[in-house]
Amino acid sequence: KADGSPLYATYLARTAADIAEGRHTEASDIADYLATAPAFDDDLNRYYQWLIGPIEAEAGGLSIIQLLSLLDFSLTRDEIKEILPSFAHLVERVISGISPVLVEDVGHGGLRVHHESFRRYIREKLEADPQANLEAILRPVIDWLDARGFFKDTRAFRSVLRLLERSGRTDELLSRVSDDFVDLAVRECQLGDAVRDNLATAARVASKARNWRVLARL
Repeated sequence: KADGSPLYATYLARTAADIAEGRHTEASDIADYLATAPAFDDDLNRYYQWLIGPIEAEAGGLSIIQLLSLLDFSLTRDEIKEILPSFAHLVERVISGISPVLVEDVGHGGLRVHHESFRRYIREKLEADPQANLEAILRPVIDWLDARGFFKDTRAFRSVLRLLERSGRTDELLSRVSDDFVDLAVRECQLGDAVRDNLATAARVASKARNWRVLARL
């Protein structure tokens, strides 16, 4: 099935292990289930569509997949439920369904997408959908991070400005980088590289918007 692809072999082996240990809710026989998996293709798009097909029929399931694919940090199951409370009842099923492409973040806890190719696949599906609203998809996680405290929470401080940029909320992003931004970050013991990354994000956005006043202040 994998045709020499280490990534596809990894996904299929994880699926086999999940079935063997009873973690896969949709299958009981390893050989029968893997026999239905598509043949390897260079970008694995056929496999990714096969994997999420049963889930994306439910809007809530697809929302959970999109959320995990658009973030560069991990989330626990409980945190996903906090961010998307209307779809909390689907979280376990969705995670079980896409478990081969997820990995446990040992350092920080929680789950994140294993490989960039799956993130890219979901992003391309969103870009191809004229009804997709990236701002609406990201708003719940931005609100959740803000509730934890932008300057106090490490994930919030490292991620909110980038998420605002992806959402197109540029005015709000620039307004957050106030004259005392660095002072407030230092008071809450945020690391220097995170401070620099946020300033770089703000400078990039200000430059694209030709907001020379903000850029000069930065």
